Amino acid sequence: MDTSKISKDLQKDVRELILRERLHYFKESIKQGLVEDGFEFELKDLFIESEWDEVAVWPGNWRLGQAFASKVKHNIPYITKADDNKKGYAVYRFDKSKFEG
Repeated sequence: MDTSKISKDLQKDVRELILRERLHYFKESIKQGLVEDGFEFELKDLFIESEWDEVAVWPGNWRLGQAFASKVKHNIPYITKADDNKKGYAVYRFDKSKFEG
């Protein structure tokens, strides 16, 4: 897919929309009691496999991961970076004590 003609602003907006939707899904799962305190996950775990495969192509999973890391670091206190796994992907942890549903 040739994305060179897509403006940087539009690309950023698309990443934000994708993350907002995934984080809403995650937050709703927490409210329903489906996510336990200390749950560790990679960003791709918030997607079904076919969705992740699509975003890997565009807007790109690396760019999406960068935007997610920034959002978590600055705006989402109940998700913290736990570590990197053996493949080098960031692993995040849910902290129930910081969650305000």
